Amino acid sequence: MILGVEDIILVIDIIVIALVVLVSFYRLIKWAFIGTYITLVPEGTIQIVSGCKIQIEARIKQRPKCNFRLDWQKVGNNNEARNISFCETVKYSGTEIKSLAPVLLINKAEKDDAGLYQLRYESSTEVVISRQIAVHVFGGKL
Repeated sequence: MILGVEDIILVIDIIVIALVVLVSFYRLIKWAFIGTYITLVPEGTIQIVSGCKIQIEARIKQRPKCNFRLDWQKVGNNNEARNISFCETVKYSGTEIKSLAPVLLINKAEKDDAGLYQLRYESSTEVVISRQIAVHVFGGKL
């Protein structure tokens, strides 16, 4: 029996799909048992009136580690994330110590504070970035 071109392509497609499923399943299992993950609260989008305070909380699940670093980040127009510094301004405040429940506060939100925010976790073995949370600020000065 000689296989046709269509049969060979079908076999290759099945092998590729099986490999993709296998790799995805492996990553899921690895992540569930040994990986770190971050959950932001609230999830999705925050819609707030100008002048109000925004609070974003995170919950980090990890294996016990002593050496890790947390950075809250704002994502710019070109999808480049920059760290938010708590030292330079009273605009941003939050958890500055190593915590598995860090908080970001944006005091008196303005239109400039609208955008995407995320939390970056870095240890000696991995770097994990949370899902992004969108902030929309309405009202304010014209």
